[in-house]
Amino acid sequence: MIHQLLLIRHGQTDDNAAGIIQGHNPTSLNATGRREARRLAESLADQGVCARRLVSSDLARALQTADSLAEQFDLPIEVNIAWRERYFGSLQGRPLSAGDIWLAAGGQSEPPGAEPSEQMAVRVRRALLEVAQNAADCTLVVTHGGPLRMILRLMQSGLIPLAEGQTPPPVQPIRNCGMLRLNYERGDGRFVVVSVDVAERGGE
Repeated sequence: MIHQLLLIRHGQTDDNAAGIIQGHNPTSLNATGRREARRLAESLADQGVCARRLVSSDLARALQTADSLAEQFDLPIEVNIAWRERYFGSLQGRPLSAGDIWLAAGGQSEPPGAEPSEQMAVRVRRALLEVAQNAADCTLVVTHGGPLRMILRLMQSGLIPLAEGQTPPPVQPIRNCGMLRLNYERGDGRFVVVSVDVAERGGE
């Protein structure tokens, strides 16, 4: 049986708009982010998505995005800290260029005091496999730019297996309230990348 997994980046925050790296900071959605979350929920419903499970990072910006999905699909929110953004150590709360933010968020740099990229890779891979193996037809996961980029990196390295013949997508940022859409075949344990919503600028 094929299960749909919609991995969603949270809506915009003021720090996103300012190019500030957030990490574990308890930033909230701004007005644009709240509109993005509502539009996303309505769009998924209009597309006929039949979500059966909703999982979210525990950070405020993710939970606020998940609230719109929970209301639209009448689902409880399952909070899982494994879907948190990376802790960025000395960079947290600082303004950075989009490129530097994307590198740090995806585990391609090691800021002083940050969660080690190898540790982040283990937790994100484990979180993805857990939600895939326990998928209920269609599962929504609200997370952050860093975990999504890490998943793309793990696909590139082969640590997240893709269906035979599929080329891993490039490691790239996903826009606010954008998605990494995956199908998962429980029988062979492999993923199919359906689509990636690419961002033009960052601020994880």
